[in-house]
Amino acid sequence: EAMLADAPDVAGIITGGLVLAHVEFDNHDDVRRLLEQAAAVDFDLPMNEIWPPTIVCYAIAAADCHDTTSAAKLFDLLAPWGNRWTNTATSCGSPLGIYVGLLATVLGRYDDADEYYTEAAASTDRTRQTFFSAQTDRWWGEMLAERNAPGDIDRARELLRRAQTVAAANGYAYIERRATEALQRLG
Repeated sequence: EAMLADAPDVAGIITGGLVLAHVEFDNHDDVRRLLEQAAAVDFDLPMNEIWPPTIVCYAIAAADCHDTTSAAKLFDLLAPWGNRWTNTATSCGSPLGIYVGLLATVLGRYDDADEYYTEAAASTDRTRQTFFSAQTDRWWGEMLAERNAPGDIDRARELLRRAQTVAAANGYAYIERRATEALQRLG
């Protein structure tokens, strides 16, 4: 937060990183506050190298808060880039479709989310991006559990267990914890 005062010219990326830190530490009030501030200006950020990781951070925050208004705005901004990869900051080496799928889930567009996750999983598996494979499996599994169509719960368990296993093997404690929590909710 002190960095915001010291470096206003890069406030967007700092705020994006800050909102993500609040997500990871379950500081929901701070997540909502920062998300509301960014949404008030329609997530208007310079279209430069900090745009993708900053929008990704806000997408994760919108999902964390189940903020459909922000998710809709972010979906419209990010969907045109859903088949691209980003190679900067917090989203280094990840397909943007992971985050479009996350936003589609918040919006209840489960079939769209399923398509984005399917493509992102194939892409991250093919390139051996274990962190983003585990993250995709976690979010995909949570989406399937939420959608709860025939066969979804079994597939959700499979994806969440795989996310949990990969995360545990690679030291991705946050993903492991979230996958474990999602599995516990499934019973």
